[in-house]
Amino acid sequence: MDKANSRLILIVLVAVGLVTAVCWVLPRRIAMERASRTVETALDYDAYSEYFHAQGIEEDAGFKDQLASGASAVAFNENYLSTLQLNGHVKLYSGTDLPKYRTLENLPEGALSVAVRQYLVVYDDDTFQDLMTMCKLLVGSDKVTEWGRPANSTHASSSQPRIIEVVGSGRFLNSVGLGFSSALVDHFRRMGFNIVLRPENKTNLGPGLIDGYFSAMPKADYVVFGGIRNEALGYPVEACMDEVLKQLDAHGLRLGIVEVPSPKSALKGEEYLAQRYCRMAVRVQSIAPAQLARVPPPDALDMFQLGVRERNVRMIFLRPYADPFGTDTLTDTNIHYLQSIRDMLAANHFHLGVASVFPDIASLP
Repeated sequence: MDKANSRLILIVLVAVGLVTAVCWVLPRRIAMERASRTVETALDYDAYSEYFHAQGIEEDAGFKDQLASGASAVAFNENYLSTLQLNGHVKLYSGTDLPKYRTLENLPEGALSVAVRQYLVVYDDDTFQDLMTMCKLLVGSDKVTEWGRPANSTHASSSQPRIIEVVGSGRFLNSVGLGFSSALVDHFRRMGFNIVLRPENKTNLGPGLIDGYFSAMPKADYVVFGGIRNEALGYPVEACMDEVLKQLDAHGLRLGIVEVPSPKSALKGEEYLAQRYCRMAVRVQSIAPAQLARVPPPDALDMFQLGVRERNVRMIFLRPYADPFGTDTLTDTNIHYLQSIRDMLAANHFHLGVASVFPDIASLP
């Protein structure tokens, strides 16, 4: 075959590919994008809760105002022991603290004064159940003991603390995410919000325990992995990440994939999960707190509009402004910010709700 014929065949093949793309794939992609018009606006619970408290706004009232102004979901990070202690749900005592605090907290007489034993004094039943489940997953059921209510308690009153003994280091308990507050998450669902959970990786959870972790999570609509390790749950073990995929599917969860400024910032393991779960993957856009401090609301609105229209972003992850804009008060700044996003979506023929997903174009008939 001479060079002229080879060149002709190559041109024909390229032309056939272009025709196929224009006449087959492109119209279907356009139709799919036109049909996928639902966008979720998710509030970072920790950031908004801190903002409301700083402004003297009652938390439920503040979130209800955001819901009325265009928010549709709330995103929850895992609890840390430091936060639970700060909020008055828990106190942690090492075994070496027992001689000093045994009488103060009515710690059990059978408790051992050794450093490898930790005692969680828990002041509400919901937190107690959440912590019992997570501690058993993280360190093993054989290393977790429920002491119940103090021995001198005359009745099982919910005002009496309950005690969990954990065999392990206090440093470990202070450094690991301890799951989610089921009661808090369920409360926000009843308020009318969709739910986004942000699990953190736990390298001590093998494939056989990941199903237990998902079963312990409160009912949710999305998982968007996060945490200081910047790793998806199960990373770097493929068998663990495959179990995560299985559990995402079993629980009907969408997987949020957060846009990042460079590949180096990407969450480890996220690409592996996204490629295998693309039919339920959602592109998420957020503005980091440091950047938000420099970007006025109109510019942030333009960024989100571009993401939704041009990059198929279907979840906008929101944090509140810390300073007022223009002549608005800070409260009005954040209300108007949400309202402007809601109005922008409506003007572009999008609507709020559980985020649309985009099936693999190659799987379309």
